[in-house]
Amino acid sequence: MYRYVFSQMAVIRGTYLALDKYLPKYKSPGEEPVIINTASILGLETWPSVPVYCASKHGVIGLGKSLSLPENYNKHRTKIISICPTMIKTALSARIREMCPDMPYLTPDVVGKKVMDILKESKGCATWVIDIDKTYEVEFPPKEALEKK
Repeated sequence: MYRYVFSQMAVIRGTYLALDKYLPKYKSPGEEPVIINTASILGLETWPSVPVYCASKHGVIGLGKSLSLPENYNKHRTKIISICPTMIKTALSARIREMCPDMPYLTPDVVGKKVMDILKESKGCATWVIDIDKTYEVEFPPKEALEKK
């Protein structure tokens, strides 16, 4: 559980270090830098066996959305893109692959190629899902549309 919390602290700290220290010093004039933060499909959905992981990935998306608001974007002029890949075949997912051998997995090289496509296609700050068969930008509804009828 704690590794998820520390991992997300690193995302938050790394994002602010880039915005406050690195980019002001190294970006070229007129350049719009991009920060890509990795969330997970579980930042948009949930899975009962990993509630803390889900919460931490929801936080990555919330960080990106908040830093993308005009008040923050106008201060830093940096695009924040949050990516939400489905399951990736890594050493960390080995146990899940044992339990769910028929589940399809992305490979890290495919995710990297899809991130390059996102960089070409993305017009601004955004959240993107990287799924097995498609990649798409997420549209969040206004809070009024969330009211249960």
